[in-house]
Amino acid sequence: MKTKQEGQRGYWSKDYLLTCLGAMLFYLGFQMILLAMPIHLTQSGIGNIYVGVITGVITIIAVLIRPFAGYALAVMSRRLIVIFGSALFALAAFGYTVSVNLNWIMLVSVLLGIGWGIMTVTFGTIVADLIPAELQGRGIGTYIVFTLISLSLGPVTGQWLILEYGSYTLFITAMIVVLSSLILTQWITYKRGSRSTGQKTTIGSALFERSSLFPALLMLLFSISYGGILSFISLFGQELNISNIGWFFLLNNIAAILVRPITGKLFDTKGHSSILIPAIVIGIASILVLSFSTGVAGMIIAAVLYGISFGAIQPTVMAWTLQRAAPEKRGAANSMFLMGVDVGITIGAFLLGLVANATGFAVMYRWSAILLVAFLVIYVIGLRKTKSTI
Repeated sequence: MKTKQEGQRGYWSKDYLLTCLGAMLFYLGFQMILLAMPIHLTQSGIGNIYVGVITGVITIIAVLIRPFAGYALAVMSRRLIVIFGSALFALAAFGYTVSVNLNWIMLVSVLLGIGWGIMTVTFGTIVADLIPAELQGRGIGTYIVFTLISLSLGPVTGQWLILEYGSYTLFITAMIVVLSSLILTQWITYKRGSRSTGQKTTIGSALFERSSLFPALLMLLFSISYGGILSFISLFGQELNISNIGWFFLLNNIAAILVRPITGKLFDTKGHSSILIPAIVIGIASILVLSFSTGVAGMIIAAVLYGISFGAIQPTVMAWTLQRAAPEKRGAANSMFLMGVDVGITIGAFLLGLVANATGFAVMYRWSAILLVAFLVIYVIGLRKTKSTI
């Protein structure tokens, strides 16, 4: 029987901390590049139309490579995968400094997308393997906090570097940050893939994990709505005469970070339904408050509420997805979870953009709340059909 002290320290270890720090640095490098990319392209004389195209290329390539990264994690050396993915990303970051030719930038963006896709699956899989099953909620929640710190600091750091010191300094700094991540991760003791442990893994089973379909579908619905916030909140703020909407994401991230230790403990002791049902209700309320906002006060309330919802739902669904999968299939499970996120955000940016063009931003957000209602209905039906064992 575990002592109280062992239960409290359960998931903290040298390898866990190094994985979280490595992921934080890697995500930081990516966020620095992604959010400063429009400025770099504009300064290089490339038309605004290509900003969305290049961002889309990075996302699509990452989505396509992730299932194969999941397979590689099941059958290959994870240390080699980390080295390859990180080095490829660092090489791509440096590649942006070589030329501002559009074709070259597209090629480099493909490499960046491959590195990003590989490493997002890899870090999530490695960290899940380091966390005891009974502490998945708290362990995954803490890991997500590290990545959220990067999400908060990356855009600000990237824009400051490119505006103050230029594109070259930005990309070289991002490269150094990612290489620092690579150096840290070399001290991790990696779990071996199924092939090295004698387990048989087929390509089909490693690329696709059936148990992850339901959580991935829910994450897809949530992320479509999230895509509408990411893509159009700045324009909606301008419509309300709010000059700097950056604080919306700051408040959102602070709320998400604060709620995660609570939801992680709830997941481990009460299960995912104790978190997801109230969290999605709060999410619906936040989007409705946002849609009826006429000034800063409403936006502040919406930012905090959405941060609570996002901070509870994302790590809970991720931990649930990984918990449902067999250890040798966690790479495929994590890949499907991330595909739900990325595909959802992409669909949301496109479809909700069409809705906003036809109805305006406020009405568009009200329509997007229906997606969260669908999340809630499908989830509750699923729970009842399987008697809470899904």
